[in-house]
Amino acid sequence: MSAIEERARPGLTLQGSLVLFFGAIGFLIGRRVLGDNSFLTHFATGQLIIDRGSVPTVDPYSFTAKGEPWVVQSWLASVLYAGVDGVLGGFGVRLMNGVLTGATAALVWKMTSRRNANVFVPLGLTGAVLIIGASMWSARPLLFGLLGFTLVLAVLEGLIRPLWLLPIMWVWVNSHGSFPLAGVLVGTVGVGQWLDSRQFPVDTARVLGYVTAGTLLGAINPLGPRLLWFPVQLLGRGEALDNVVEWRPFTLEGITAWVFAGLIVAFVVSLTRTVEWRNVVPATVFTLAAFLAIRNIVVASVVLAVVAAPHLQLTLGQLRHTDRGPAPRILGVGSIALALLAVVASMSGSVDFDGYPIDEIDALDEAGLFDGNHRVLHSEVVGNYLGFRFGTDANVFVDDRFDFYPQQVLDDFDVMLYGGDYQAVVDRWEPDAILWKQGGGFQQWLEARGDWVVDDPLEIVDGQTGETQESDWFLAWPSVATPSPEVLAANP
Repeated sequence: MSAIEERARPGLTLQGSLVLFFGAIGFLIGRRVLGDNSFLTHFATGQLIIDRGSVPTVDPYSFTAKGEPWVVQSWLASVLYAGVDGVLGGFGVRLMNGVLTGATAALVWKMTSRRNANVFVPLGLTGAVLIIGASMWSARPLLFGLLGFTLVLAVLEGLIRPLWLLPIMWVWVNSHGSFPLAGVLVGTVGVGQWLDSRQFPVDTARVLGYVTAGTLLGAINPLGPRLLWFPVQLLGRGEALDNVVEWRPFTLEGITAWVFAGLIVAFVVSLTRTVEWRNVVPATVFTLAAFLAIRNIVVASVVLAVVAAPHLQLTLGQLRHTDRGPAPRILGVGSIALALLAVVASMSGSVDFDGYPIDEIDALDEAGLFDGNHRVLHSEVVGNYLGFRFGTDANVFVDDRFDFYPQQVLDDFDVMLYGGDYQAVVDRWEPDAILWKQGGGFQQWLEARGDWVVDDPLEIVDGQTGETQESDWFLAWPSVATPSPEVLAANP
C-alpha cells in the first residue's frame, strides 16, 4: 500500500492514540489530591489578591519578616488557584493541574515520536519522563513553568508557530520564576546548530526573538518590570537555598535519580551513531543544571528524551506510528475513558492534610494564639498551613519562601533543625508557644529547662482505621513563675 493510500485510510493512528494515552497518564499525575505545602501559600496569596484587588508587595504572613519587600513571582498562578476554587472548588484546581501535566506529557510523546519512527523508542523515553514526573510534578506553579518550557521546545521542533510564544511567555513570566530557561534552551540549540553547520541559525534566532519579546511583554503586570529581575535576585540568595532539598546537588538515590541516569545513558548511547551539536549542547547544559540542583531534573528529563530520540534504535516489533486498526482505536477510547474516570475521582477529597499537625494547631487556636498578636515557633510546613488557614492573622515564624526571608531567620531555623544556640533563637523571637516535631535536640533542650513545659504528645485517631496513636508533634509552653490559683488552693 502506498503512503498516500495509507494516509487516506480512516481511523485513529497508533501515534494519535498514544497522544491520548500519554495525555491521560499525565492528567492522572497532575490531578492528584492537593497537599503540597507550597501550594497552600500560593492559594492563600491568590485569595488575598482577589480580596484586596491588588498583589501584596510586603510580607503579609510572618512576624519574622513583617514589612520586608516581597515579589509575588507566581501571582497569576495564585489568582488562578483561588479563582478556579471559587467557581469549582478544589475539584477545579485538580482538573487545572491535570490539564497542565496532561498537555506536557502529550507534547513530550509527540516530539519524541516525530523524531523516531520506531514506536518503542519514544515509548521508553516518554515513559521515563512520566516516571520522573510522578514524583516531581507537584501541585504548584512549577507545572506552569514546565508546560511553558515544553511548549518552547515544541516551537523549536516545528510543532507550534513561533508567534504563540508571545502569550506563552507572558503567562510563564507571571506564573513561575523559571522563565529564563526559555532563552537558555533556544540559545543552546542555536549554538549547537552553528557548530553543526558554521552558519547563523536564522530560524532559531527568530524563535529567540519571539521568546525575548514575550518575556518583555511579561513586564505588563501588576508588579511591573521587577518581576523580570526576580530570577537574578533568587540566584543571589544562594546561602538561603543551601538547605532546601530541591536546590541540593544531584545524588544517585531513589527511583527518580536512577531513571534520570537512564535517560543520560540513553542520550550517550545515541551519540555512538551520530553526534549533532544541536542535541549535544542543550543536553549537556541542562544535565549539568540538574547535577547542580535536583529541581532541574524536571526540565532536563524533557530535553534528554527529545534529543536522544532520533538516533536510538530498537529492533523489537514492527509497530509503526501510522498503523491503524482495532488496537489504536481501543487504546484511544480506553485513554479517554481513563481520563474521564480520573475526572470523576477528582470530585472527592480535594485536599490532603495528612502530615500537618491539625490537632495541635486547633489547640493553639482555642488558646487564642492565632489572633495575629502572638508568636509560635514552628517548622516551614506548619507555616504554609497557617497562612492557608488564617491568612494575614497567621503570624508565622517561617514557611517555605526561603528566597524571601532575612538570613537571620533562616539561620535560626537551621539551629532549630540541626542544633546550635537554641537559647539565642528563643530569646530573639520570644515565642508564646512552640510547635515542633517529636525527637531531636531541640525537644531535649526544652525538656531540660525549667522555664518551658513540654506537653505530652496528643492522641490522634486515624480517620480510616479508628486506631489511636501518638502525634509526631509536641507543644511547649512557657512555665508560669507564679503558681496558678488551682495550685495555691491545693497547697495552702
